[in-house]
Amino acid sequence: MGEVSGDARLRNGLVVASGVGSALLLAWNAAADVAAGDSGEIGGAACALGVAHPTGFPLDMLLLRAFALLPLGPLAWRENLAVACLGACGVAALTVLSCRLSERAGVVSGRARALGAAVAGCCLLGFRTFLDAALGVEVYASALALVALMAACAAAERARPIAVWFGLALGAHVTAALASLPLVAAGALRGWAPASRRARRCAAWLSSAGAGALVLAYLPLAARRDTAFDWGDPETVPRLFRHLSAARIREAYQQDMFGAAAAPGLALFRQLAERAWLLPLALWGFVSLARGRRSAALLLAGVLSLDLAYAVWINPMGIAQHQLGHITGAGLALSAGIGVAQLIQSARKPRRPTSTIAMPVSRTRIDAGPMKRWP
Repeated sequence: MGEVSGDARLRNGLVVASGVGSALLLAWNAAADVAAGDSGEIGGAACALGVAHPTGFPLDMLLLRAFALLPLGPLAWRENLAVACLGACGVAALTVLSCRLSERAGVVSGRARALGAAVAGCCLLGFRTFLDAALGVEVYASALALVALMAACAAAERARPIAVWFGLALGAHVTAALASLPLVAAGALRGWAPASRRARRCAAWLSSAGAGALVLAYLPLAARRDTAFDWGDPETVPRLFRHLSAARIREAYQQDMFGAAAAPGLALFRQLAERAWLLPLALWGFVSLARGRRSAALLLAGVLSLDLAYAVWINPMGIAQHQLGHITGAGLALSAGIGVAQLIQSARKPRRPTSTIAMPVSRTRIDAGPMKRWP
C-alpha cells in the first residue's frame, strides 16, 4: 500500500513540476508584443469581446479576455501569457497521461514511468509547431490542452470529466472536438454499461451539452454588441451555423480543400520529423502500448488519425504556417515517453542466474489426510 501511494505522490509531484516549470518557461519566452499570423485579430477580438474569424473560438475569447484584465504589463503580453498557461496545461496533462499509459504498457517501476513522462513533456516543449502555438496568441494551445485532458481522463477510466471537457471543446478550435471523438465514444460506452449509473452518466453528458451551448452562446451575444470585430455577424441561427461551419473559409479555399494531393502530407511529415531520433522511440512506445493494452493504442491511433486527416485533407493551408499537427506532435512525444519508460525498465531488470542447484525430490508418499477445499 505504501508503494502505491509513493507512486501516486511521485506522479502528482511530476505533474505539478511540469505544469509550473513549463508555465514559467513559456511565459518567459512569450512574445512581448503582438505576434505574427492571426494574433492581432484574435487578440483584438478578445479584448473587444467581439467575434473572431470562423469558427469564432468563443472559449479562447473568454480566456484571453480574462487574462487581459490582469495588471501585469502590456495588453498583448497578458494575452500571450494566457496562451502560455494553456500550453503548460497541455504539457502537464501529457505527463500524467504518459505515466498512466506507461503503466498500461507494463512498466512497473514508478521512477521509470516518471522519467518517461518527463521526456514526453520535454519533447513537446521542443516541438516547433507547439511553440508557435504557445508563445503568441493562437487557438491551438487550448485545443491541445483539452484533448490531453480528455485523454488523461480516459486513461484513468473516468467518463464524466470527459463530458465536461468535450462541452468546452465545442467552443475551441475544431481540432479539439474532432480529435477527441474516439475518447468521447469510449467514455460514453464505458459509462453506459452499468445500469445503476446510467442516470448520472446521462446527466453528465447533458451538462456537457449545456456547457457547450453556453460557450457557443457567446457568439450571437457578442455579435449584438456590434464591435469592430464582428465576422459574419452571427446573430441569427443561419448566420451562427454558417460561422460555426466555417462556410466562408470553405468557399474561399475550396480549390485547396478536400483534395488528394501528396504535397501537404509530405510537408506535415517533414515538420513532425524535425527530430528524427524521436520517431524510433515513438514507434517502440506505441508497440509496447499495443502489447500491454490494445484498446489504449487504438484510441491513440484514432486521435492521431483524425488530427492528421484534418490537417492534410480539410485544412492543408495551415500546414505551411506550422498551425496544424500539434496534437500529432504531442502524440509522438507521448509515445516516445512510453518507449523511454520501457527501455529504462528493461535495463533495470535483474539478470537470471546462470546455474541452479537441483533439490532432491522425495518419492515417499505422505498421507496428509483429507484435502481441504479452498474457500
